[in-house]
Amino acid sequence: MKRTLKWLSIITAAVSIGVQVPVWAEGNDAPAQALPEPATCDKPASAQTTPETPPKPETATSDKPTPAQTTPETPPKPSAATPDKPAPPENPPETPKKPSPATPDKPTPPENPPETPKKPSPTTPDKPATSESGDLLQLLNRGRYLANRKQYEQALAIYEQALSLKPDSAVALSGKGAMLRELSRYDAAIAALQKATDIKGDYSLAWFELGVVRKAMNRNEEAVQAFDKAIQMNKEWGAETLEAAWSQKGSVLWKLGRKEEALAAFDKATGINPQFALAWYNRATALLQLQQYENAVEAYDKALQSRGEWGMDTSPSNAWYNRGVALEQLKRYEDAINSYDRALRITPNHLKARQRLAALRQQLGR
Repeated sequence: MKRTLKWLSIITAAVSIGVQVPVWAEGNDAPAQALPEPATCDKPASAQTTPETPPKPETATSDKPTPAQTTPETPPKPSAATPDKPAPPENPPETPKKPSPATPDKPTPPENPPETPKKPSPTTPDKPATSESGDLLQLLNRGRYLANRKQYEQALAIYEQALSLKPDSAVALSGKGAMLRELSRYDAAIAALQKATDIKGDYSLAWFELGVVRKAMNRNEEAVQAFDKAIQMNKEWGAETLEAAWSQKGSVLWKLGRKEEALAAFDKATGINPQFALAWYNRATALLQLQQYENAVEAYDKALQSRGEWGMDTSPSNAWYNRGVALEQLKRYEDAINSYDRALRITPNHLKARQRLAALRQQLGR
């Protein structure tokens, strides 16, 4: 009983001072179980908060590179090479108002009259008669060499030396006449050439040169007769050719107003040598004056495509210019602009081509 009262007094005292007293299991004297110590942290146990997501393991390196996080700028496309022919525009241009065609230059002919062909440089010298001496042959070759270099006075002196060795040399007389013509000493040239034809009547080169001198003197009927003789004989042309004689004859016939005969002569020349540029040019110029514009353009194209010789005062730039005049008359304005432009590429100071090009662009509003 005393023991019981003693315990009651102890419990009462403990409650009064707020001391927590462990509760023992009934009927056991073993000490109470120790309480686990809490983890030292500011937050409660992890079950009460969302756990941090663990970092994802790095992906193993593959053969293909990992794409960049930002899209690279697309590099600009390289400029395409300029083709020979300009590419068509992406959007078709507005159709310009058709201008009233500019009045083309109307020279007689539009650029130059049918031209006198330029004397080509002879590659093979005339073959004098076997009876002529070696000294004479050397002089003749020397004369041709100087003539090709346009040293006409010196060449004339050499031909005079040749004639001192052989006064009746038709070859030397023909060379002398050609040099006198180049020096504009026409009367003396005719005298030498007529003597050459008297000595050797079938010498086509002498007749040809005689025709050229007469043409330069505007003795056109006599020039036609001389060219006919050269064509009829058709022997020993030297540096000249049968087709050149036909083209020369056509030029003179045109000057005489015998237009159909002139066209026929040009056709003869181009028939013999389709690469004879000057004959095509003369034919085209004649057709342009006859207002046969389509045929003229076709003939100018033939001249420009050929690989033959042009005249002394004629070049592809003249053909491009006259071709542009014909195209304007056909209202093919773009083609005409291109033709004038081609003329200026060859001859930048071609005044007529520059004027026509500027006028046509202005009319088209460019």
